[in-house]
Amino acid sequence: MRLAVVICSATLVSLVVLAPATAAARHAATGTLAGRTQIGTSCPVPPASGTCDSWQPLPHATFTVTRLNSAGREIAGTTRTVKSNSRAAFRVVLRVGSYLVKPIPGAATRGGTPHRVHIAAGATTKTTVRFLTRSQPA
Repeated sequence: MRLAVVICSATLVSLVVLAPATAAARHAATGTLAGRTQIGTSCPVPPASGTCDSWQPLPHATFTVTRLNSAGREIAGTTRTVKSNSRAAFRVVLRVGSYLVKPIPGAATRGGTPHRVHIAAGATTKTTVRFLTRSQPA
């Protein structure tokens, strides 16, 4: 009976000691990708104010995030679809590593230029996902 109590106590101590380390390891293996989605708009030629901010918020825009291997190639089965909210903002938790962000064409857009981001453990990587209007030159 005494042996059973010692084994159970050792198991319980192991679980209590290892559980926080395991949870920390899981958290450390992820980071956050956050940012905004924008759409390019045409500016008057020449702009009336002298300056033109041709990028405006694009709410509910959809794009994909695909994990890349060490050679920079897309890893099959790792693509996630992300949609920005009504304020054109997004936030997604991803495993640590490099990713390719690709804007998906929509009703008023033809997608945009894909770009790479790197997710670091416990950190937030900020990016802007830009879309082009169907009439905008590439």
